[in-house]
Amino acid sequence: MNLLLKKLTKNFSIIIFICLLASSITFSQDKKSKNQKYQKLRLFITDKNGNLITDIDRKDLRLRVNNIEITDFTLETETAPLLYALSMDNSGSMRFLLNDVIDSSKRIINQNSPQDGTVLMRFVDLKKIQVTDRFTSDTNYLSKILDSFYVQGGKTALVDAIYKSVEIVAGQKGIGKNYRRFVIVISDGEDRMSLKSNRELIKLLEKENVQVFFIGLLQDLQKRRFGFRYSPRKKAEKFIRSIVEASGGVAVFPKKSENINDFADKIIPSMRNQKYIKFKLPNDLMNLNIKIKLSKNSNKKDLVFFTHQLK
Repeated sequence: MNLLLKKLTKNFSIIIFICLLASSITFSQDKKSKNQKYQKLRLFITDKNGNLITDIDRKDLRLRVNNIEITDFTLETETAPLLYALSMDNSGSMRFLLNDVIDSSKRIINQNSPQDGTVLMRFVDLKKIQVTDRFTSDTNYLSKILDSFYVQGGKTALVDAIYKSVEIVAGQKGIGKNYRRFVIVISDGEDRMSLKSNRELIKLLEKENVQVFFIGLLQDLQKRRFGFRYSPRKKAEKFIRSIVEASGGVAVFPKKSENINDFADKIIPSMRNQKYIKFKLPNDLMNLNIKIKLSKNSNKKDLVFFTHQLK
């Protein structure tokens, strides 16, 4: 009887030990899970010529964060209705480009769905920033407005125009939270007289969830710099890149005005079906240095990746 009791006691002790061990492992895993946060990145991809790329798979991508290889991540597509401003430079620098720009703008708005909302902006100087009276998906109405755009003299208030565009899109009420809000700007990127500073614009972009996409027509800007200053072309490109980076958008710089159509045909589908990368990281990991490259097994080549970490 004593021998049987000892065996039962021993077996019972083993069972208790196993239960405690399993509980400890579960607690450790729960604690580890709680100490991780969910990361979500917007992802846009272009080829080396700046054309938007939409046909990409998870297997094509390689993700590194702070020099750590991340293998457990997903590539997802989220579909949403669109709310955006199409803001077009109508200053003298656009006199040879305006017709091509209007045609490309029509290609953009013609991809609207009935749920989408578009507002048009024509801008020159401080006193010549004109905006349509409502957001609409009516392509006939929008096309007629575009046909009325014309080149006019004045010192370009580019920063003020973008600032106002972002405010209009961000401030639109009475629609669902799922709407994707953004601004498309078509300009040579040269600001000549704005009241708002670059810093104020970037601060607004960091506050509002409005992306900026910029078609930079830099062909006619001076390449040569003066003294220690940036050349007009380099200065414009630097400004454009700073704006899109702050907002999580993309900039393209068509070499010819007709190449605008490549971007025009893909920006609306890319925004409507936006791609995201999702992964988990420890909560205490700060100042993320995120790099995305093509995997060794991918048959894609020469792609450029743009990511923006969502808060």
